[in-house]
Amino acid sequence: IPVMKDESWLLNYTLEDVVVDETAVPYRVASKLVKLFSEGNEVAYIARYRGDAHEGMSCDQIRQSFKVFMEAKELNKKVEKAIANVSTKIKSTADLQVALEQLKDARESADVLEVTHLYASARKTKAAIARELGLEEVAKVILQGQCVNLSRIVGSKPELKDMKTVVENVANALADLLNKLPETLEVVKKISKMETGALLSVCCELSNKAKKWTEKDQSYRLLSNFNDYFNFKRDVRRVESYQILAMERGEEKGVLTWKVEVANADQLHPGHKLRIAPVHLDMFHSAFKDSINRLFIPKIQRLVRRQLLFRAEQTAISCFAHNLRQLFWREGVVAETVIALDPGFSACKAALLTSVGSVVETAEFGLKGKSFDRNGENLLKHWISRSGHGRVVVAIGNGKASFETQMAVAEMIRSGKFMPKDVKFCTVPENGASKYSVTPLAEQDLPNMPPTQRSAVSIGRRLIDPMAEYVKIEPKHLGMGMYQHSVNTKRLSETLELVVRECVSMRGVDVNLASVQLLEKVCGLNKKTAAGLVALREKMGRIQSREDIRNVKGLGMKSFEQCAGFLTVNIDSESCSDGPVNKKKKLCTEPLDKTIVHPSQYHSARKLLSRVGLTPSDLPCHDLQQKLRDLTNLPNEENAVRDLLCTDIKTLPPPDLMTDIRRIGSLKVGEEVIGRIMNQVEFGLFVDIGAEKSALAHRSTLCRPYPEVGTSLMFIITNVDEEKGRIAVRPSS
Repeated sequence: IPVMKDESWLLNYTLEDVVVDETAVPYRVASKLVKLFSEGNEVAYIARYRGDAHEGMSCDQIRQSFKVFMEAKELNKKVEKAIANVSTKIKSTADLQVALEQLKDARESADVLEVTHLYASARKTKAAIARELGLEEVAKVILQGQCVNLSRIVGSKPELKDMKTVVENVANALADLLNKLPETLEVVKKISKMETGALLSVCCELSNKAKKWTEKDQSYRLLSNFNDYFNFKRDVRRVESYQILAMERGEEKGVLTWKVEVANADQLHPGHKLRIAPVHLDMFHSAFKDSINRLFIPKIQRLVRRQLLFRAEQTAISCFAHNLRQLFWREGVVAETVIALDPGFSACKAALLTSVGSVVETAEFGLKGKSFDRNGENLLKHWISRSGHGRVVVAIGNGKASFETQMAVAEMIRSGKFMPKDVKFCTVPENGASKYSVTPLAEQDLPNMPPTQRSAVSIGRRLIDPMAEYVKIEPKHLGMGMYQHSVNTKRLSETLELVVRECVSMRGVDVNLASVQLLEKVCGLNKKTAAGLVALREKMGRIQSREDIRNVKGLGMKSFEQCAGFLTVNIDSESCSDGPVNKKKKLCTEPLDKTIVHPSQYHSARKLLSRVGLTPSDLPCHDLQQKLRDLTNLPNEENAVRDLLCTDIKTLPPPDLMTDIRRIGSLKVGEEVIGRIMNQVEFGLFVDIGAEKSALAHRSTLCRPYPEVGTSLMFIITNVDEEKGRIAVRPSS
């Protein structure tokens, strides 16, 4: 493989093969993607600027290609180590060749472990003992159909004291060899892919430990979460991913035990075709049966179980990524003043923020029922009276006591206590705020402030500039997935990190306004270069053009190529929040720097604009897109620029602002809302969607075990019954 010159590629297939197999793209596309990945290009850069290579693939598809590319490279390293391991332990040249080929055919880490276990396990297996006694060679002769005088072996070694011991060890060697046959491994793969007549079922039941629980046991309450799986059996092809994860979670908690049952597989074993000398038939049949029951069937079960879990994890991670994207693509609310409230039944934490999120003051007061105590009411009235003539928005966290806090704010608005100010409120997802509040970053960002009040500040800033605030929190702590605790933590974190980088890059970042935390999530940048960019910004007063970014210490040509198109330099940027305000501001020297056109495309952009009688200085132009779309027969380079100039960055609208608790009549079927799980009941979940009544997600739309109380998810409103005061929702993905 040309792009793999710097490392030894051992697998019997190429990186291009992996991308084709996993993503079903044409080989020519896979080849271009592999080259781009190998050169250090990131997903968002490829998606936006290398359409010539990906030919219309989405970010999700390119990310999946990148993931399998990286997994294949990692697998190649594991195979290299495994080869070094087995090469020192397998004495037979023929066996070594078979093992090496099996390792080179590996498609996942478990395949490598399987081969290592077969040939180089440190455990004293029955086969290993037979091998040490020199009986594996005897077994090989028998499998070739020849006759061996076993009586001559009796007494040849102290351990082989009688015929029974010899036969037993030869049979163990036979069972092991039958399990290692290349034909056996091929049959196992075909059965796992449902390409044979074998029947595969997923079966689940109560664990032996759980069967003994009584109401006095603390774990007894867990049973109700998993009662759908006490006597569960379903064809592998019909079992859902959420059911696999539910059973896996139940097994982790000691409630359930689940397995893959295999039927009609023994008749597919290639051992049936072997011709054995009549004198050894009884021993062979015994060994054959043992090999099937002890090795062959369990191997199928392990492989299918791994495949089911992997598929289920991928589904759960995709769901989490979808929900995470909803947070990062939401627009902020424009308000002169934001009052952030982190609700709680014992105390309500509050923060007064400016329109850009600067902290003016923080406080804490009590909540009594559905109203604030006197200190709270007086403080809120005082804060709002100090605000200017613009809009005031109260951002209320959607955690515990959120509904009561909303009622308290709505009552103050309704009773005119904030008059004549224009005051509205909304709910904001608060997941991860408390974890962020105790991090070193929070201490640096908000020094000399109690962690509880930092949480309130975080809630308010999420409303003002969601993306800039959410990047400060580990994605897995944002609580936007049903099964985040049931999936591989490493895979989840890696995927979410990629998704965050895509979201930040594709939305674009104003280089003169962004924080270090936001900049480090842009393609081509990391903590060090992001800090260097901010340092350069502070030194210059503001970044004048994209060309200035080349002067960032430690930022090479490749990194500049990756990040330049996602960092905008806006002429109308009012200020640089991190830079000296007393330095004279200058205008951007290159109008194209405020677009998503890449600097390498500026020459083509000028030629394209000249075709419609414009120059970069004329941007933005209200009818530019229509003029460009009318052009035909453009060179490829100009066509790519046209696509960029005609691209609208589509964000999600900010949350609805309310003056009262949202009434049922204002809800619309099909509307997507963020809901927080408030309570779990036998027939479903009650969800706070910021309305006057909690919504019900019926169990028929869910899967057990239910999402934990406090989890935030995206929901679709499926029914609104204003007369009965009922709202029905279902998870959106």
